[in-house]
Amino acid sequence: MVGTTRTREEAGEGSRAPKRPKVQGPAVEAGSGNHGGKGDGPAPTNPAAQQDPSAEKKPENRDSQAANREARKVEAARVEELKGKGEGQLNEKEKDELATLQRKVEQRKKKKQKNNANYRKLGKDVAAR
Repeated sequence: MVGTTRTREEAGEGSRAPKRPKVQGPAVEAGSGNHGGKGDGPAPTNPAAQQDPSAEKKPENRDSQAANREARKVEAARVEELKGKGEGQLNEKEKDELATLQRKVEQRKKKKQKNNANYRKLGKDVAAR
């Protein structure tokens, strides 16, 4: 009996032989696609299993991104408002606020320009291939 697998009933209680429970029906789900051969593509899978694990966070991210975008717009508007008043009419607190906000707005502009340049460069590199 070398090379055969016996069920628990066939092997008995005291036997040390492998004891596999009897399985009803085929071992592989019918119509599951690729059965280990080369085949013509991956086996179809359960769509629920393929769902993006970060799907729960997407609405949360969207909300926080919208809040950040709104805050940037408010800061840029405040800079324009303070600049419109003129240097002579600003008190110390407003001058400090203007300096801080201008620095933030400039950093964002530079970062955006750098990202745009990288994006254009990637497009040119792909087109050159």
